[in-house]
Amino acid sequence: MNSKTLISLLEQSTQSGNGITYLQGEEKVKNISYTELHSRALGLLGFFQQKQIGKGDQLMLLVDSNDRFLDAFWACILGGIIPVPLASGISANHRKKIFGVYENLDNPFLYTSPENFARLED
Repeated sequence: MNSKTLISLLEQSTQSGNGITYLQGEEKVKNISYTELHSRALGLLGFFQQKQIGKGDQLMLLVDSNDRFLDAFWACILGGIIPVPLASGISANHRKKIFGVYENLDNPFLYTSPENFARLED
C-alpha cells in the first residue's frame, strides 16, 4: 500500500477487507471494517458540516468511547477539520485543563457527549 495522505490510506484500506478491532473489556471485542469506518466518518462529517464546522476549523474531541473518537477523528481528517483530541475526566483540575486548551485555540468547536458537556457546565 503506497499512500501519501491519511485520506488515501483510509480509502485504499476500504478495499482490503480488513478493519479495526476495539477492545471493550477483557472478553468483549468489537470489529468494524475500514469500509464501515469510512462510511461512519463521512456521515459524521456531514453532521459537522450542517453545524457549520468546515475546513480549517478546530474541533475539540472530548469523547469517552474509542469508536466515537475514531469516527470523529476520521471525519475531521476527511473534511480538513483540525482535530484536537482531549482525554475525558471528572476532576475540577481536569476541567481546568480543558478550558485552558479552549483558551489557547482560535474559536474551536466542541464534540462531546451530553454527560461530558454537563460536567463542563458545572
